[in-house]
Amino acid sequence: MVAEPWHFESLDESHVIDGFRCGERQLDHYLRRRALDFQARDTARVFVAVRPGEKVVWAFYTLSNASLPRDALSEEEAAGLPDPIPGTLLGRMAVHRELQHSAEKLGRRALMNALLRAEFAARTSASCFLMVDPKEDSGAFYLGHGFVPAPGQPDRLLYAMSKIRELGLPPPE
Repeated sequence: MVAEPWHFESLDESHVIDGFRCGERQLDHYLRRRALDFQARDTARVFVAVRPGEKVVWAFYTLSNASLPRDALSEEEAAGLPDPIPGTLLGRMAVHRELQHSAEKLGRRALMNALLRAEFAARTSASCFLMVDPKEDSGAFYLGHGFVPAPGQPDRLLYAMSKIRELGLPPPE
């Protein structure tokens, strides 16, 4: 059995983040200056990718609670749902620039980990979807992995929790 090359865990003060560079200043700054504070204030949960037994961060993503007004969906999609509709926000996601185009596909691995954590959390705290508001250059990545545009909101992408469950992802570590 081959060992998994990446481990995803909750960010804490023991992680090495100073050398993280994804090429997007705002994301680098968030990880180094804001992520632990946001986590301590319960505004986001930050998960990082590290190699097993190490603490150097090579990728990260954030999850937090979100909602959409019922009128953001079509009548058919919103039928029987509360207003607002509960969901989960994939707020930020980045991969160190050294691994962005590598065969390891760390961005895809981070996204799959976010999907499984969102689905696992939805078992405890209701969530109908995972939502992302991607930058222009990353929209195709999310669309290629199952997200669909929110009706009337082309800059917002959704992945229905029911569709995530169909993927049959294992529970998070």
